Formats: sequence, structure tokens, C-alpha cells
Amino acid sequence: MNIVTVNYDGVQVPVNMPEDLALVCDHLTTVKRGRFGFIAGHQSGVSDKKCIRPTVSDITFITNPRYDRYLERMAVAVAAVGFLPLVNSLPQSTYKEMKAKDKGQDIEALFNLAKGEILASLQTSQAGDGTDAHRMGHRLCYATYDAGDIPVKCHLVTEDDETGHKRPVATANGLMEVKSLMLPFFTVSRKVTDPGEWLPTNSQAKTLMKDAIREFTGLPSWKELSLGKGNFRTLTLDKATVFGLVAEPLKAVVSVPQADFFAYIAGLADGFWTAIEALSEVVTAVHS
Repeated sequence: MNIVTVNYDGVQVPVNMPEDLALVCDHLTTVKRGRFGFIAGHQSGVSDKKCIRPTVSDITFITNPRYDRYLERMAVAVAAVGFLPLVNSLPQSTYKEMKAKDKGQDIEALFNLAKGEILASLQTSQAGDGTDAHRMGHRLCYATYDAGDIPVKCHLVTEDDETGHKRPVATANGLMEVKSLMLPFFTVSRKVTDPGEWLPTNSQAKTLMKDAIREFTGLPSWKELSLGKGNFRTLTLDKATVFGLVAEPLKAVVSVPQADFFAYIAGLADGFWTAIEALSEVVTAVHS
């Protein structure tokens, strides 16, 4: 276990970080913005109570997007969404589900409510206001490792406090401990190799409308991959860096072992061509 310094709620503090994670953390700080990355065998939903069997995917993505620009672009795109174009784009099944769950509320009123709440939330995030309960909880459960130009987000080990909120806990030496690293990205393409099995969800009408509005913008969703729970097979960044094995401790390897070289090349090539296919589909859709 290493002791490293992180930024926790605006204060520099020492925390425990597993050695393997510290190696990966140091490497992530060298990855530039806008590069292609590829993760194979990623398992989503490992710790989700609604997940019976995780969804497994191979994902090609763009590294280290800027959250501030994402917020700006999403706010502009959401503000431009009109009621009639959105409703006309909805599948009949989704529209009927909204109508059944809106409890007599007019569907346009539901749209205005959902759109207003999305814009208000984006404005709060842009202003850096973390005083509401959700953002405060998020802020207190994470820290940033500030080596390099792009800080690495660290998820701390937490437990429920007496009020039922997640809060970091001190370990044997009195310090908080890093549980996993969070890698932000925009998806270029995603190939689901196992859809998994999930308990059915019962989303409210307003949630369905918010999802529809965000999807209608055509902008990618902000995503973060959790690294450190043995929930992926390999992660490829900056050509020859591969680390992580499912159900095994996270390991950082700065060069590809000869025995794994061809497997590495195959994974990188597969991710590249998947990305090209996805971009081709976008171009075709724009011109059609």
C-alpha cells in the first residue's frame, strides 16, 4: 500500500492507494486529451443491486474529454430541443409509457418540467455549486490525484453513515483509502458481447422524458469507467499500454509481453475498425 497526496474537497491530504492503482494512476496522468482508447471485456453493473449478471462490452472511446465544454454544449443543445420535434421522434411505446405514468399531467407540461430541470442542473454544475445533497455526497466520496496536466479522479472506500449517506472511512493507519480510479471518456463505438441480466426498472414519466430529451440532442453522454475492481480484461492507451484482468488484481504493464503481443494487436485493430465503422455510419446519416 502506497501513501500518496490527493486533493480532497479543496485540501491536500495523504491517502492510502494500492500499489497497482498508484502505477496506473501515474500512467493515466500522461495520457493526452482526444486520443483513442480501447477497453475489452468491460463489465458494467458489477456492484449495482439491480444487476444480476453484468453487461460485458468492448468499447472504443476518446480519452479525457473536457467536462466544462461538455456542460456548455449540452446546455445549448437541450435549450434548442422543441416539444413537437421531440414528441414526433418518440417511439409509440415510449410515448404510451409516458402518458400512462404522467398521472394526468399534460405531456407538454411534462416536457417543460423535465427540460427545465435538466437546464437548471447543468447551470448548477457549470457554476461549480456543490451544496445540494447529491453533489455534496459525490464530492465527499471522491478525490483527485493531481500529477500531470489532467487530474485523475479517485473513488474512496466508503460506508453508510448514521444518516444513510455514503462517506469515506479511515483505515488502520487513520487515512482514507482509494478504492478505484475513474476514467472519463466519450464513446466512439460499443460492441456488447454479453447483454447481461438486470432487474426490471420502473422509471417515472419525468425520468423517461429527461432521457428522451438528452437522446434527442444527439450529443454523447458523459461516461466514466471504474478501474480497479477487476471489471475489465484489458485497457489499451497510448499504443503499448495494457493493464487489468477480469477477476484479478489490477496490474500496470508499460510494455506488452511478447506472448501477449498478437492479442494486443488484434484488440487494438478491432477497436480501430469498429471506430471507423461507427464514424462511417454517422457520415452516412448526416448525408442521407
